[in-house]
Amino acid sequence: MEQRLQELETQPLADEVAAACRRREALDDQRWAEALLADLGQATQLRINQNSPDPGSRILSRLDEIEREIETLDATAVAIEVDEQETAGDTAMAASDFEAAVAAYEQARQTQLRLNREFSRSRFLSSPRVEELEVKRQTASSIPRLENVRAEVGVIDSLLRRREVGLAAEKIALAADQLENVFAQLPKSEALEAPLRLKLSYLAAQTAQLREIQDVLYEGLRPLPGVGERRLLQTEFPQALYLQVMRVNPSRNPGRAFPVDSVNWLEAQACCERLSWILARPVRLPTVDEFRVAVGDATRQQIEATDASVSQAMATGPANEAGFYDLLGNLAEWLQPASTSDPLLAPVGGGSFRDDVSTRRTIPVQELARTERSRHVGFRVVVEFDEP
Repeated sequence: MEQRLQELETQPLADEVAAACRRREALDDQRWAEALLADLGQATQLRINQNSPDPGSRILSRLDEIEREIETLDATAVAIEVDEQETAGDTAMAASDFEAAVAAYEQARQTQLRLNREFSRSRFLSSPRVEELEVKRQTASSIPRLENVRAEVGVIDSLLRRREVGLAAEKIALAADQLENVFAQLPKSEALEAPLRLKLSYLAAQTAQLREIQDVLYEGLRPLPGVGERRLLQTEFPQALYLQVMRVNPSRNPGRAFPVDSVNWLEAQACCERLSWILARPVRLPTVDEFRVAVGDATRQQIEATDASVSQAMATGPANEAGFYDLLGNLAEWLQPASTSDPLLAPVGGGSFRDDVSTRRTIPVQELARTERSRHVGFRVVVEFDEP
Protein backbone atom coordinates (compact mmCIF):
# COMPACT_ATOMS: atom_id res chain seq x y z
CA MET A 1 0.00 0.00 0.00
CA GLU A 2 2.85 2.41 0.88
CA GLN A 3 4.51 1.70 -2.44
CA ARG A 4 1.30 2.46 -4.30
CA LEU A 5 0.88 5.73 -2.40
CA GLN A 6 4.43 6.74 -3.30
CA GLU A 7 3.76 5.99 -6.97
CA LEU A 8 0.62 8.14 -6.88
CA GLU A 9 2.55 10.97 -5.24
CA THR A 10 5.38 10.89 -7.74
CA GLN A 11 3.28 10.37 -10.90
CA PRO A 12 2.46 14.10 -11.27
CA LEU A 13 6.16 14.79 -11.12
CA ALA A 14 6.84 12.28 -13.86
CA ASP A 15 4.13 13.86 -15.98
CA GLU A 16 5.68 17.28 -15.47
CA VAL A 17 9.11 15.99 -16.52
CA ALA A 18 7.63 14.50 -19.69
CA ALA A 19 5.83 17.78 -20.43
CA ALA A 20 9.01 19.75 -19.86
CA CYS A 21 10.87 17.44 -22.27
CA ARG A 22 8.24 18.04 -24.92
CA ARG A 23 8.59 21.78 -24.39
CA ARG A 24 12.34 21.46 -24.78
CA GLU A 25 11.93 19.60 -28.07
CA ALA A 26 9.66 22.41 -29.29
CA LEU A 27 12.29 24.97 -28.32
CA ASP A 28 15.06 23.00 -30.06
CA ASP A 29 12.97 22.96 -33.24
CA GLN A 30 12.12 26.67 -32.79
CA ARG A 31 8.42 25.87 -32.73
CA TRP A 32 7.75 28.90 -30.55
CA ALA A 33 3.96 28.84 -30.70
CA GLU A 34 3.80 25.22 -29.58
CA ALA A 35 6.26 25.87 -26.77
CA LEU A 36 4.38 28.92 -25.56
CA LEU A 37 1.04 27.09 -25.58
CA ALA A 38 2.42 24.16 -23.59
CA ASP A 39 0.98 23.74 -20.14
CA LEU A 40 3.19 25.52 -17.62
CA GLY A 41 0.82 25.41 -14.67
CA GLN A 42 1.95 22.14 -13.19
CA ALA A 43 5.64 22.99 -13.48
CA THR A 44 5.54 25.24 -10.44
CA GLN A 45 4.27 22.33 -8.37
CA LEU A 46 7.64 20.62 -8.74
CA ARG A 47 8.91 22.51 -5.70
CA ILE A 48 8.33 19.57 -3.37
CA ASN A 49 9.99 18.47 -0.17
CA GLN A 50 13.64 17.58 -0.68
CA ASN A 51 13.13 14.57 1.64
CA SER A 52 10.72 12.79 -0.68
CA PRO A 53 11.03 9.04 -0.91
CA ASP A 54 13.70 7.69 -3.20
CA PRO A 55 11.48 7.05 -6.28
CA GLY A 56 11.10 10.83 -6.69
CA SER A 57 14.73 11.74 -6.18
CA ARG A 58 15.64 11.17 -9.82
CA ILE A 59 12.89 13.58 -10.83
CA LEU A 60 13.97 16.16 -8.28
CA SER A 61 17.45 16.09 -9.77
CA ARG A 62 15.94 17.54 -12.96
CA LEU A 63 14.20 20.39 -11.19
CA ASP A 64 16.91 22.90 -12.03
CA GLU A 65 16.89 21.92 -15.69
CA ILE A 66 13.12 22.25 -15.90
CA GLU A 67 13.22 25.66 -14.28
CA ARG A 68 15.76 26.73 -16.88
CA GLU A 69 13.35 25.54 -19.54
CA ILE A 70 10.57 27.58 -17.94
CA GLU A 71 12.77 30.69 -18.05
CA THR A 72 13.69 29.89 -21.65
CA LEU A 73 9.99 29.83 -22.50
CA ASP A 74 9.51 33.11 -20.70
CA ALA A 75 12.36 34.59 -22.77
CA THR A 76 11.09 33.25 -26.09
CA ALA A 77 9.17 36.38 -27.05
CA VAL A 78 12.25 38.54 -26.38
CA ALA A 79 14.44 36.16 -28.38
CA ILE A 80 12.02 36.39 -31.30
CA GLU A 81 12.24 40.18 -31.02
CA VAL A 82 16.04 40.00 -31.30
CA ASP A 83 15.72 37.82 -34.41
CA GLU A 84 13.26 40.18 -36.03
CA GLN A 85 15.40 43.23 -35.33
CA GLU A 86 18.51 41.55 -36.70
CA THR A 87 16.61 40.49 -39.81
CA ALA A 88 15.47 44.09 -40.28
CA GLY A 89 19.12 45.14 -40.11
CA ASP A 90 20.13 42.51 -42.67
CA THR A 91 17.37 43.67 -45.01
CA ALA A 92 18.46 47.31 -44.66
CA MET A 93 22.07 46.31 -45.39
CA ALA A 94 21.01 44.48 -48.54
CA ALA A 95 19.21 47.66 -49.63
CA SER A 96 22.28 49.79 -48.78
CA ASP A 97 20.21 51.68 -46.21
CA PHE A 98 23.08 51.80 -43.76
CA GLU A 99 21.52 54.27 -41.35
CA ALA A 100 18.50 52.01 -40.88
CA ALA A 101 20.78 48.99 -40.56
CA VAL A 102 22.80 50.65 -37.80
CA ALA A 103 19.61 51.47 -35.89
CA ALA A 104 18.20 47.94 -36.26
CA TYR A 105 21.41 46.20 -35.21
CA GLU A 106 21.79 48.48 -32.18
CA GLN A 107 18.17 47.83 -31.20
CA ALA A 108 18.76 44.07 -31.52
CA ARG A 109 21.94 44.35 -29.44
CA GLN A 110 20.17 46.26 -26.68
CA THR A 111 17.31 43.73 -26.68
CA GLN A 112 19.78 40.85 -26.39
CA LEU A 113 21.49 42.64 -23.50
CA ARG A 114 18.11 42.98 -21.77
CA LEU A 115 17.41 39.28 -22.34
CA ASN A 116 20.79 38.41 -20.83
CA ARG A 117 20.04 40.49 -17.75
CA GLU A 118 16.44 39.46 -17.16
CA PHE A 119 16.64 35.80 -18.19
CA SER A 120 20.08 34.80 -17.03
CA ARG A 121 19.19 31.09 -16.87
CA SER A 122 17.59 30.99 -20.29
CA ARG A 123 19.13 29.07 -23.14
CA PHE A 124 18.80 32.27 -25.16
CA LEU A 125 21.45 33.88 -22.96
CA SER A 126 24.33 34.74 -25.30
CA SER A 127 27.24 37.12 -24.95
CA PRO A 128 28.61 36.08 -28.38
CA ARG A 129 25.29 37.18 -29.92
CA VAL A 130 25.80 40.63 -28.42
CA GLU A 131 29.29 40.74 -29.95
CA GLU A 132 28.04 39.58 -33.36
CA LEU A 133 25.39 42.29 -33.41
CA GLU A 134 27.98 44.91 -32.45
CA VAL A 135 30.20 43.75 -35.33
CA LYS A 136 27.26 44.11 -37.71
CA ARG A 137 26.44 47.56 -36.33
CA GLN A 138 30.00 48.79 -36.72
CA THR A 139 30.23 47.32 -40.21
CA ALA A 140 27.04 49.09 -41.31
CA SER A 141 28.23 52.34 -39.74
CA SER A 142 31.66 52.17 -41.39
CA ILE A 143 30.60 51.44 -44.98
CA PRO A 144 29.42 54.94 -45.99
CA ARG A 145 32.41 56.52 -44.26
CA LEU A 146 34.79 54.17 -46.08
CA GLU A 147 33.07 54.93 -49.37
CA ASN A 148 33.80 58.60 -48.80
CA VAL A 149 37.47 57.83 -48.12
CA ARG A 150 37.71 55.66 -51.25
CA ALA A 151 36.19 58.48 -53.30
CA GLU A 152 38.86 60.83 -51.92
CA VAL A 153 41.55 58.28 -52.78
CA GLY A 154 40.23 58.23 -56.35
CA VAL A 155 40.71 62.01 -56.53
CA ILE A 156 44.19 61.67 -54.99
CA ASP A 157 45.18 59.06 -57.57
CA SER A 158 43.97 61.31 -60.37
CA LEU A 159 46.05 64.20 -59.04
CA LEU A 160 49.14 62.03 -58.64
CA ARG A 161 48.79 60.70 -62.20
CA ARG A 162 48.68 64.31 -63.42
CA ARG A 163 51.69 65.08 -61.17
CA GLU A 164 49.73 67.69 -59.22
CA VAL A 165 51.55 66.67 -56.08
CA GLY A 166 50.78 69.76 -53.99
CA LEU A 167 47.01 69.33 -54.21
CA ALA A 168 47.36 65.59 -53.76
CA ALA A 169 49.36 66.06 -50.55
CA GLU A 170 46.60 68.17 -48.98
CA LYS A 171 43.97 65.58 -49.76
CA ILE A 172 46.18 62.73 -48.61
CA ALA A 173 46.45 64.22 -45.13
CA LEU A 174 42.67 64.67 -44.84
CA ALA A 175 41.84 61.21 -46.19
CA ALA A 176 44.40 59.55 -43.91
CA ASP A 177 42.88 61.29 -40.87
CA GLN A 178 39.35 60.26 -41.90
CA LEU A 179 40.39 56.65 -42.31
CA GLU A 180 42.23 56.58 -39.00
CA ASN A 181 39.08 57.87 -37.31
CA VAL A 182 37.06 55.01 -38.80
CA PHE A 183 39.61 52.46 -37.57
CA ALA A 184 39.66 54.06 -34.11
CA GLN A 185 35.88 54.44 -33.69
CA LEU A 186 34.73 51.26 -35.43
CA PRO A 187 37.54 48.75 -34.92
CA LYS A 188 35.24 45.70 -35.15
CA SER A 189 33.90 46.54 -38.61
CA GLU A 190 34.34 43.78 -41.17
CA ALA A 191 34.54 46.41 -43.94
CA LEU A 192 37.85 47.88 -42.77
CA GLU A 193 40.56 47.72 -45.44
CA ALA A 194 44.06 47.29 -44.07
CA PRO A 195 45.68 47.75 -47.54
CA LEU A 196 43.92 51.11 -47.98
CA ARG A 197 45.08 52.19 -44.54
CA LEU A 198 48.65 51.15 -45.36
CA LYS A 199 48.60 53.08 -48.63
CA LEU A 200 47.28 56.31 -47.10
CA SER A 201 49.58 56.06 -44.08
CA TYR A 202 52.55 55.62 -46.37
CA LEU A 203 51.61 58.49 -48.68
CA ALA A 204 50.93 60.76 -45.69
CA ALA A 205 54.40 60.01 -44.33
CA GLN A 206 56.01 60.64 -47.74
CA THR A 207 54.31 63.89 -48.77
CA ALA A 208 57.58 65.82 -48.65
CA GLN A 209 59.24 63.24 -50.94
CA LEU A 210 56.48 62.61 -53.47
CA ARG A 211 57.47 65.22 -56.03
CA GLU A 212 61.15 64.29 -56.03
CA ILE A 213 60.43 60.56 -56.31
CA GLN A 214 58.06 61.19 -59.22
CA ASP A 215 60.56 63.44 -60.97
CA VAL A 216 63.41 60.93 -60.69
CA LEU A 217 61.26 58.08 -61.95
CA TYR A 218 59.68 59.88 -64.88
CA GLU A 219 63.04 61.23 -65.97
CA GLY A 220 64.53 57.74 -65.96
CA LEU A 221 61.77 55.90 -67.87
CA ARG A 222 62.16 54.86 -71.49
CA PRO A 223 59.52 53.16 -73.71
CA LEU A 224 59.91 49.46 -74.36
CA PRO A 225 60.53 49.00 -78.09
CA GLY A 226 57.21 48.44 -79.82
CA VAL A 227 55.24 48.75 -76.57
CA GLY A 228 55.08 52.46 -75.84
CA GLU A 229 52.50 52.17 -73.07
CA ARG A 230 55.05 50.24 -70.97
CA ARG A 231 58.10 52.16 -69.87
CA LEU A 232 61.19 50.64 -68.31
CA LEU A 233 63.66 52.38 -66.01
CA GLN A 234 66.75 53.00 -68.13
CA THR A 235 69.14 52.07 -65.30
CA GLU A 236 69.11 49.57 -62.52
CA PHE A 237 67.24 50.90 -59.49
CA PRO A 238 69.40 53.55 -57.75
CA GLN A 239 70.28 53.21 -54.08
CA ALA A 240 69.33 56.83 -53.38
CA LEU A 241 65.84 56.31 -54.81
CA TYR A 242 65.42 53.00 -53.00
CA LEU A 243 66.33 54.70 -49.73
CA GLN A 244 63.68 57.38 -50.34
CA VAL A 245 60.99 54.84 -51.17
CA MET A 246 61.79 52.06 -48.68
CA ARG A 247 63.68 54.08 -46.00
CA VAL A 248 66.43 51.48 -45.84
CA ASN A 249 69.42 50.62 -48.03
CA PRO A 250 70.46 46.95 -47.85
CA SER A 251 73.31 47.35 -50.37
CA ARG A 252 76.69 45.85 -49.53
CA ASN A 253 78.38 48.14 -52.06
CA PRO A 254 76.94 51.49 -50.96
CA GLY A 255 77.04 54.73 -52.91
CA ARG A 256 74.59 57.24 -54.41
CA ALA A 257 75.79 56.49 -57.94
CA PHE A 258 75.39 52.74 -57.51
CA PRO A 259 72.39 50.46 -58.04
CA VAL A 260 70.74 48.88 -55.02
CA ASP A 261 72.00 45.34 -54.41
CA SER A 262 71.38 42.60 -51.85
CA VAL A 263 67.64 43.08 -52.18
CA ASN A 264 65.42 40.01 -52.43
CA TRP A 265 62.47 39.55 -54.77
CA LEU A 266 59.88 40.23 -52.06
CA GLU A 267 61.52 43.56 -51.23
CA ALA A 268 61.65 44.49 -54.91
CA GLN A 269 57.93 43.73 -55.11
CA ALA A 270 57.24 45.89 -52.05
CA CYS A 271 59.15 48.75 -53.66
CA CYS A 272 57.02 48.37 -56.81
CA GLU A 273 53.84 48.52 -54.73
CA ARG A 274 54.91 51.74 -53.03
CA LEU A 275 55.89 53.29 -56.33
CA SER A 276 52.45 52.40 -57.71
CA TRP A 277 50.93 54.42 -54.86
CA ILE A 278 53.21 57.38 -55.56
CA LEU A 279 52.66 57.40 -59.32
CA ALA A 280 49.05 56.14 -59.15
CA ARG A 281 49.99 53.82 -62.02
CA PRO A 282 50.79 50.09 -62.14
CA VAL A 283 54.47 49.53 -61.32
CA ARG A 284 56.01 46.07 -61.44
CA LEU A 285 59.09 44.07 -62.31
CA PRO A 286 59.60 43.34 -66.03
CA THR A 287 58.74 39.92 -67.38
CA VAL A 288 61.40 37.76 -69.01
CA ASP A 289 60.00 38.62 -72.46
CA GLU A 290 59.99 42.36 -71.69
CA PHE A 291 63.56 42.11 -70.46
CA ARG A 292 64.65 40.41 -73.68
CA VAL A 293 62.81 43.03 -75.77
CA ALA A 294 64.63 45.78 -73.88
CA VAL A 295 68.00 44.06 -74.46
CA GLY A 296 67.43 43.68 -78.21
CA ASP A 297 70.20 42.05 -80.25
CA ALA A 298 72.87 41.23 -77.71
CA THR A 299 75.39 40.24 -80.39
CA ARG A 300 75.56 43.84 -81.64
CA GLN A 301 76.08 45.45 -78.26
CA GLN A 302 79.31 46.55 -76.68
CA ILE A 303 79.79 44.57 -73.49
CA GLU A 304 82.88 45.38 -71.52
CA ALA A 305 84.81 42.65 -69.74
CA THR A 306 85.29 43.17 -66.03
CA ASP A 307 87.22 41.45 -63.30
CA ALA A 308 85.50 43.50 -60.60
CA SER A 309 84.36 41.79 -57.43
CA VAL A 310 81.60 44.35 -56.78
CA SER A 311 79.08 46.30 -58.83
CA GLN A 312 80.04 49.53 -60.59
CA ALA A 313 78.36 52.94 -60.80
CA MET A 314 75.26 53.05 -63.01
CA ALA A 315 75.37 54.08 -66.68
CA THR A 316 79.17 54.24 -66.93
CA GLY A 317 79.11 52.32 -70.21
CA PRO A 318 77.15 53.04 -73.39
CA ALA A 319 73.39 52.62 -73.58
CA ASN A 320 71.91 50.13 -76.01
CA GLU A 321 69.84 51.18 -79.04
CA ALA A 322 66.67 51.50 -76.92
CA GLY A 323 68.41 53.74 -74.38
CA PHE A 324 68.87 51.23 -71.54
CA TYR A 325 72.03 50.76 -69.47
CA ASP A 326 73.55 47.68 -67.86
CA LEU A 327 70.93 45.17 -68.94
CA LEU A 328 73.74 42.71 -69.57
CA GLY A 329 76.02 42.97 -66.60
CA ASN A 330 76.82 45.04 -63.55
CA LEU A 331 73.93 43.53 -61.53
CA ALA A 332 71.65 40.68 -62.50
CA GLU A 333 68.02 41.75 -62.14
CA TRP A 334 64.93 40.27 -60.54
CA LEU A 335 62.12 39.67 -63.04
CA GLN A 336 58.41 38.91 -62.79
CA PRO A 337 57.76 35.14 -62.75
CA ALA A 338 55.10 33.49 -64.89
CA SER A 339 51.85 32.64 -63.12
CA THR A 340 52.60 28.92 -63.48
CA SER A 341 56.10 29.07 -62.00
CA ASP A 342 57.25 27.78 -58.62
CA PRO A 343 55.88 30.18 -55.98
CA LEU A 344 59.15 30.01 -54.08
CA LEU A 345 61.35 30.96 -57.03
CA ALA A 346 61.70 33.98 -59.32
CA PRO A 347 63.75 34.60 -62.47
CA VAL A 348 66.90 36.71 -62.50
CA GLY A 349 68.10 37.99 -65.87
CA GLY A 350 71.04 39.60 -67.60
CA GLY A 351 74.03 38.30 -65.71
CA SER A 352 76.27 40.35 -63.43
CA PHE A 353 79.84 41.48 -62.85
CA ARG A 354 80.59 37.86 -61.95
CA ASP A 355 79.83 36.59 -65.48
CA ASP A 356 82.12 36.74 -68.48
CA VAL A 357 81.20 38.54 -71.71
CA SER A 358 80.21 35.39 -73.61
CA THR A 359 77.79 34.37 -70.88
CA ARG A 360 76.18 37.80 -70.76
CA ARG A 361 75.67 37.83 -74.55
CA THR A 362 73.32 34.85 -74.17
CA ILE A 363 70.96 37.03 -72.08
CA PRO A 364 71.09 34.48 -69.24
CA VAL A 365 68.06 33.86 -67.07
CA GLN A 366 68.21 31.72 -63.96
CA GLU A 367 65.90 31.16 -61.00
CA LEU A 368 66.69 32.00 -57.39
CA ALA A 369 64.74 31.68 -54.17
CA ARG A 370 62.55 34.77 -53.75
CA THR A 371 63.99 35.32 -50.28
CA GLU A 372 67.61 35.28 -51.42
CA ARG A 373 69.73 38.42 -51.11
CA SER A 374 72.89 38.55 -53.21
CA ARG A 375 75.38 41.34 -53.73
CA HIS A 376 75.27 40.70 -57.49
CA VAL A 377 71.43 40.99 -57.84
CA GLY A 378 69.30 44.15 -58.10
CA PHE A 379 66.25 45.13 -60.17
CA ARG A 380 64.58 47.77 -62.33
CA VAL A 381 60.89 48.53 -62.81
CA VAL A 382 58.23 48.79 -65.52
CA VAL A 383 55.55 51.50 -65.30
CA GLU A 384 52.32 51.01 -67.25
CA PHE A 385 50.59 53.96 -68.93
CA ASP A 386 47.12 54.19 -70.44
CA GLU A 387 48.54 55.46 -73.72
CA PRO A 388 51.90 55.20 -75.51
